[in-house]
Amino acid sequence: MKRYIWFHPSYVLESAEATLLGQQTNAKDHGYILLNDQELGKVTCEDHLTIMGHSTLAPTPAEDTGLYIQGDTADDLIRRLTTNGLKEAPKILSLESCRAGISGGLAQQLSRSPFFKYTLIEANLNSVGRKPMEIQWNFPTDSLGRAVLKLDNSPWMFYLGGFLVGRLTHDTYTMEDLFSLLSPPTFHKHFFAHYQPGFFGGRSGRHCLFNKTTITLEKASNFAHEDQDSASAKALEVVLKKLYFQPA
Repeated sequence: MKRYIWFHPSYVLESAEATLLGQQTNAKDHGYILLNDQELGKVTCEDHLTIMGHSTLAPTPAEDTGLYIQGDTADDLIRRLTTNGLKEAPKILSLESCRAGISGGLAQQLSRSPFFKYTLIEANLNSVGRKPMEIQWNFPTDSLGRAVLKLDNSPWMFYLGGFLVGRLTHDTYTMEDLFSLLSPPTFHKHFFAHYQPGFFGGRSGRHCLFNKTTITLEKASNFAHEDQDSASAKALEVVLKKLYFQPA
């Protein structure tokens, strides 16, 4: 899984040069591949993509709402990403945008879209940022170089298929561990209760049979990602609703 980061174009334009350079250097020092505006085509469904920008209605500094990124709505952002070359949704999408993890916020809106439906989307409930160059920095920082103001009120929220599937404390997990941490222990049971494949058992059935294993949230998501009309995608959609639907 390659780790990419893309800074929203208007964030690049409005940021002080030293601040932007510091944040980009921070990302590269933590294993990210920096993408220019037209390089999103490098991202595949096996990768981790991070998008950075202010969560504001206007594309200029203002109060963060969690509903936008640099003035873009979820639909605007998807159009911008695909116009700039993104052909397939990544396995994991992280939004480094303050409050984007709130209920009904940008992360959940993106997760409800067909394009990102089977991407695991990560966003913070409060403020998140990266250290800009050599300044005093006392905020809790994780292994990816991301910082939050306070650990006790800044959890990372995770959305899949439009549903909140978990929340984790800052700096207590890695991207490689995410699916196993978030997958409920009864996932296999629930999945196969709703799985209706063709005559030969479908991909999920054959995967479990030939590998002598259970189906995991990660594997089901991968299969659904590859074919949104598959039996795996349909079963996953039902299971997510069954396990995570919360009435308003």
